[in-house]
Amino acid sequence: MLVPYYEYGKQPSYLVTGGYVFQKLTRNYFALWGDNWSGKVPPHLYQYYSNQAFNPTDERQDIVILSYVLPAPINQGYQDLGRLVVSTWNGMKIRSFEDILKARQLNPDDPFEVIEFELNAPKVVIPRQNIVQYDAQIGQIYGITSLKNI
Repeated sequence: MLVPYYEYGKQPSYLVTGGYVFQKLTRNYFALWGDNWSGKVPPHLYQYYSNQAFNPTDERQDIVILSYVLPAPINQGYQDLGRLVVSTWNGMKIRSFEDILKARQLNPDDPFEVIEFELNAPKVVIPRQNIVQYDAQIGQIYGITSLKNI
């Protein structure tokens, strides 16, 4: 399924980098809006669930979203972003959650990772310098023992 209904016995897929929290769009994510969530969730996300949930294609196996931004100096000015569908990462089209790992390896000499989203949302530019240290600090501050589950 493009938007899984339930993933029993499986930890959710996620990645936290630079304080940006990326995950697969699932029905469980929609449940965060409480009962009768279908009228409360952002329409651009709901359309994937209502119109395309059963239609994964070669072009798109998962819907990867930036769900939230954990405030930190590295993401200053981007803290209000969230609930955005990832379109490209370092110029690579994101078809599945696993594509993020490949995309992060692209352009290793570039000083930034660049993430683009649907709906003409602003690009996210993450400086690669010291990202390991920032990620460790963010994990410690927010109590995140593992910054990824892919």
